[in-house]
Amino acid sequence: MRAISLLPALTGAWKRKGGGGCLSTSGAFGLNTHRISGAHLIQPGTRHVNMNLLASELDPESTRIRGLFVYNSNPAAVAPDSARVRKGLANDKLFTVVLEHFQTDTADYADYLLPATTFLEHTDVYTAYGHYYLQYSEPVVAARGEARSNRWVFTELARRMGLTEDCLYWTSKQIVEELLNSPNPKLAGITAQRLLVERSIKLKLPDPYLPYSEGSNFDDGKIRFSPAPRQLDFEVQPTAEYPLRLISPPGPFILNTSMGNVPSVIKMAGGEPQIIIHPVDAAPLGIVDGDRVHVTSFNGSILRKAIVSKDGKAGVAIALGQWWPKLAPDRKSLNDITSERLTDIGGGSTFGNPVVRVTKAF
Repeated sequence: MRAISLLPALTGAWKRKGGGGCLSTSGAFGLNTHRISGAHLIQPGTRHVNMNLLASELDPESTRIRGLFVYNSNPAAVAPDSARVRKGLANDKLFTVVLEHFQTDTADYADYLLPATTFLEHTDVYTAYGHYYLQYSEPVVAARGEARSNRWVFTELARRMGLTEDCLYWTSKQIVEELLNSPNPKLAGITAQRLLVERSIKLKLPDPYLPYSEGSNFDDGKIRFSPAPRQLDFEVQPTAEYPLRLISPPGPFILNTSMGNVPSVIKMAGGEPQIIIHPVDAAPLGIVDGDRVHVTSFNGSILRKAIVSKDGKAGVAIALGQWWPKLAPDRKSLNDITSERLTDIGGGSTFGNPVVRVTKAF
């Protein structure tokens, strides 16, 4: 990815409109999220938890976390080393509240399960990955049953706890006004009143828009072709015991775990979780298309249906999508075989890095 993103710099394409390389356009919006994020309320010494380390944080022996409020996530399925995550969620000493639309694997562990609104049922402001329009939306349908938005729940918690910070009680218009209270010149002319009326407004961009025409974001304006002190490489390499590298891109039907419980989607996705294996790797193992196989890493083993195909690359196994554990044949998550090891840049998860062996399930 780094090599691909540097091609426009190597060829000079960044000098021409549409000739750059960009992971996301989200950085152009520059909204003021300081107070909305609660950053100003964090006290010195406050302990932060990296979600990628949730398995260790929830370890019943550590009792480092006594209460957990889950929203916009399904950690029993998506967190690394998720077998340990589920073990931690099952701890009777942990008080867990889950705000959800469906009875997910995480919801199964909730002491209190609260119905959440969908994006069609609450007000929100949207930036973007691939365009430059700031958008505002209001509910288009009434919330079903007793469903409440995340903001409503947190506002009510604040009220009942006697918290007095004013940003906890802002109206939608006040939140929009705060977001737009930014020195970002691309927001010039966009007011809360205008956004609430027009709903979709393009950022103020020069024409042509060449964001790197004056150089990079480094102080000297130069582009770094090689990160100091060394070129990045995988720390974990395939071995004789674990000869394949496993990657897990989003499947064509299930995104993360979203829609993973919809019968029609499950049917289109093949009825059960699958893994693509190249014929070069499958043949010596006696694996043919449609076989059930064990996929084993340092962390554990899962059962998947094999797709033997040249769509993949020899030496690489491809897991399609992130299925709900309880809907998999072995009731396990793909992340039962991923570890908590973090990336050396940014402290992210090494989801795409495990090495595995694949064996036929007899």
